[in-house]
Amino acid sequence: MGLRGATKDQVRQAMNVKGRGTGNGLHFLSNYSKGQRLGSGDINFTFDDEGHVSIIFGSLDPPGGNGGFSDFIWNKELLPAGCSDRPDSTMKRC
Repeated sequence: MGLRGATKDQVRQAMNVKGRGTGNGLHFLSNYSKGQRLGSGDINFTFDDEGHVSIIFGSLDPPGGNGGFSDFIWNKELLPAGCSDRPDSTMKRC
């Protein structure tokens, strides 16, 4: 959530990698800990006409493949309609 409104350069700096360009967005894929701990999954950032993050969406894989997957969607055009399946989130469930 800290990257809401960020520029592409700010997203790349925060992610510490270049990411893959997807038209007006960036895509990141992580195989962190090979699924043994939370942190594997993917995240996507879409940028508005001014070059700032306007949509963030992604999925986190459960550790060891056990349990449910977590989805996350934030869209500044649809506020406050964002959702998250993360257990620590106060947003509505996806």
